[in-house]
Amino acid sequence: MMELKFVSFNVNGLNIPSKRGQVLHFFRKQNIDILFLQETHFKKSQTPIIKNSFYRTWFNACTPQKKEKGVSIILSKNVNLKKIDVLTDPDGRYILLKGLVNDKLFTFANIYAPNNNQIRFLQNVFKSLENFTEGILICGGDFNLTPDCVLDSSSNRTQVPVKKARQFGDILRDSNLVDIWRIQHPNTRDYSYFSSSHKSHSRIDFFLIPQKDIDLVCKIEYDINIFSDHAPVIMQMKIGPTVKKNKQMGSQ
Repeated sequence: MMELKFVSFNVNGLNIPSKRGQVLHFFRKQNIDILFLQETHFKKSQTPIIKNSFYRTWFNACTPQKKEKGVSIILSKNVNLKKIDVLTDPDGRYILLKGLVNDKLFTFANIYAPNNNQIRFLQNVFKSLENFTEGILICGGDFNLTPDCVLDSSSNRTQVPVKKARQFGDILRDSNLVDIWRIQHPNTRDYSYFSSSHKSHSRIDFFLIPQKDIDLVCKIEYDINIFSDHAPVIMQMKIGPTVKKNKQMGSQ
């Protein structure tokens, strides 16, 4: 039985070496195997050369012009990945990675949705993801949407229109994906982001997995937000000895 521990975290910039070192050290102490980081702010032509003895393998999607946006999937030295394919957004908003981890087939998707036009963006990303996905899909990120307009906001309302939340729910159902934190905490209020302009907390950072893989997740919870205005979400999974190499999204 293989155990993997993931984190999804909007870091709000990772170019400063001291902050980068603190973030990586923080997650190493928690034995995180795979990091999904958003808003790294790496510029394509100025991506820092990172030498870390524990988090050795980095896959980055960076913006070409400015130090903004940017997502990374980072693997610890304990994760033996045989890369099959990688797809990066030229605007630095998502990265899709497919490969074998201890001979088990995985697809990792790290997404940083925009503040506006989230539905159109996510429809396009999930269409690409449907064609890309094989094996066990793990999708994490900052989606800039609350799945439940009331339960996922401290003010009992959200700045995101109800229509968008419903459309997001339709996307997840069409893709056979679930918000695994909400599955394990059906009535709990917890939040991942504080908006200073709206003076409210909301839950916009989460992991999505296929409905059929719910039982693989042992534990998922939000941690403290030390380095950013977002809180990291940490997920622990146990993976069985065999994985079927077939398409997972869109199957019934």
